[in-house]
Amino acid sequence: MPTVSGHKIRQAIERVNLRRKTATKQFEKSIFAFEGENTTPQQFAATIERTEFLLASLQDLQERFNQATMVNLTGQNLTLALAIKLVGGNNRLAKSWKNAAELAPGTDDIWSRRLGGSKGSVQFSRDKEKDYATRQITVEQCIASADASSSKTASLRAAIAEANSSLIEVPETLLPLFVEFLPGLL
Repeated sequence: MPTVSGHKIRQAIERVNLRRKTATKQFEKSIFAFEGENTTPQQFAATIERTEFLLASLQDLQERFNQATMVNLTGQNLTLALAIKLVGGNNRLAKSWKNAAELAPGTDDIWSRRLGGSKGSVQFSRDKEKDYATRQITVEQCIASADASSSKTASLRAAIAEANSSLIEVPETLLPLFVEFLPGLL
């Protein structure tokens, strides 16, 4: 049975998605036609239906691939699906640490507005004369934490790229669709 890598599955999804979008646009334009034009909405609807089925089948194959493929992140085995999900969280955490390093009392920056919504929402003082908030973590510690989160993200991305080179068998039910819509991909 033919096999395909995670990279090729993603490439196939992109190609089929383009075909679906193109057929959808053509369908919309075919609702009205001038005399002598031979295209009908039914022709494009059939293509849309077939590409939707292929797209769903490829996404199913990708989900199975992502669940079956394991990555090793600093000695911890994770499914590829979990590693992919962890990238976003690590990126957000690195950005939060970076923003924390830049936060200073008296500033009206984006980060402080996000915390409470309006200017002054981060309370740096309770009483302008005597009670001031102090930094709970140094700028250097924030930068080191941002670097650590960024490094973990880079490690996840490297593990994901390597794992996407793994192979999975293409189910026989998909073979005719691969041949029709994705010649040369297998």
